[in-house]
Amino acid sequence: MIGLMALPLVSRAQGILVSSNTFSTSFGSAHIFSQAKFDFGIYGSFLFDNISFGTQAVGDVFTVSSQSEDPNYNLTLNALYNNTFTKDAALTYAIVSAPDGIGGYNGISETQLFTGLNGAEPGLVGYQIQSISFQIDSLSIQSPGSNPNNNGIWTDMSGQVSLMIYATPTPEPTTLSLLGFAASFVAVPFWKRQQTH
Repeated sequence: MIGLMALPLVSRAQGILVSSNTFSTSFGSAHIFSQAKFDFGIYGSFLFDNISFGTQAVGDVFTVSSQSEDPNYNLTLNALYNNTFTKDAALTYAIVSAPDGIGGYNGISETQLFTGLNGAEPGLVGYQIQSISFQIDSLSIQSPGSNPNNNGIWTDMSGQVSLMIYATPTPEPTTLSLLGFAASFVAVPFWKRQQTH
């Protein structure tokens, strides 16, 4: 299940919030586990895949802002920048068991990811991503939980995670040209004054 919400412009050191989405899950499995993880990005090369957490981590925020922090960071950014995903091909997200990844994986298109937030659009035209974060809003992991097989080998898990993408607007080429042109008018008189003395 995915929830989209439009937020006001939020300015932070890591940029402007251009995407905020909530993802939730609820399932049972014939396995025993006590940790979960949140995967986001290209299937098989997920961002955050190396981060696992338990119920005590509710409220924690995890942020990745470089390739050195997560080996799949640049791959995820390239997918977002290049608008390589269409309505028929989506990014993938999941809240699953750790480390085995038991649970359901779902798709989300770029259009869904950026709808209604600060003018961002698929391909992130006009923005440069600074960081991608997720917050654990809720998490319940119970073993043996409902124990439908009556053998004690079962875990019920439910949870919700919020994903935030922060970016900075990049000036359009015409804006950069105008700034350079204006700077030349300021610099030339100053240079001429220096030459006359």
